[in-house]
Amino acid sequence: MREFSHAFAPAPIYLGGMLFLAAFARLSPAREEPNDLLAQRYAALGHLGLTVIAVVFVVLTFWKS
Repeated sequence: MREFSHAFAPAPIYLGGMLFLAAFARLSPAREEPNDLLAQRYAALGHLGLTVIAVVFVVLTFWKS
């Protein structure tokens, strides 16, 4: 029997999560046509998301050490 690495979830959990994400993506509203007036807002939202990811990474790194 093949052993799973700790980095990957077992197949049923992985499949269930992927089905949930696919359904969520399908139900979420489609993004409207590109608009220069909205570009700055989307850029700010992207920067905020990357900042949150970086802060979580740093906190987890310090917590594990």
